[in-house]
Amino acid sequence: YGQLHLVWASIQIIGTLGMLGQSSSALRSFLALGEQAIAYNWAAYIQRVTWLSILCCGAGVVALPLFCSVGAAELLSTFLGSLGMAVSTVIGAGMFRALGHEHQAMLSVKAPALIFLLSLVILRPLELPMMLLCLGLAYVAVAGVAYVLCIRKLPRGALRVGPEVWREGFAFAVLSISLIIGRQIDRLVLGNSVSLEVLGAYGAVSTLLSGFDVLTFSFGFLLMPRFANASTSIRGPTLQVA
Repeated sequence: YGQLHLVWASIQIIGTLGMLGQSSSALRSFLALGEQAIAYNWAAYIQRVTWLSILCCGAGVVALPLFCSVGAAELLSTFLGSLGMAVSTVIGAGMFRALGHEHQAMLSVKAPALIFLLSLVILRPLELPMMLLCLGLAYVAVAGVAYVLCIRKLPRGALRVGPEVWREGFAFAVLSISLIIGRQIDRLVLGNSVSLEVLGAYGAVSTLLSGFDVLTFSFGFLLMPRFANASTSIRGPTLQVA
């Protein structure tokens, strides 16, 4: 469990890096445009975000051995998981919420963990390498389904989403990365200083305590689009033709 928890923490950090802050930026910009949003090609924008996420997550996985001791199975699981997390969060927390599909948005963000736990129950007992593979594949599977569903619903206007959305996203990225590092970096540090058994016990207690965040997360997840939409009167559209 200690090795699994180490990979889980790595997925959260690298996946947040791979999002590039675009989930919050795309949501705010889409809602701020109102009816004008359909004039922009949001489908092409998501495709560009996906390619950049692949590059960022790949770079993060390459650098991971510098911070903790991991093998090939851990690196593969971390890459698949972080990429899936980045794509599904941008689509779910960003575009699905912008389109008003709150249930699909929540599933895109939370379904990977549920699918992974279900696979542990159905396929048990599993060796650690297979367990890690199931974790990574759960994230990638949800991201793939969310991508296909979302890309069909997004506007494909003639105008290209401009650089303002990307720049605003980088500001969100700095905030998100600093927050997730503050919450997960202790696992990476402990991974090099204590045994995996101790890390597993520490991770179990931390996971139980984090359960109290579920209620606040759910309310914030649902209310954020309302606040973003209300900000239209304060800040106008942020997109320009690129």
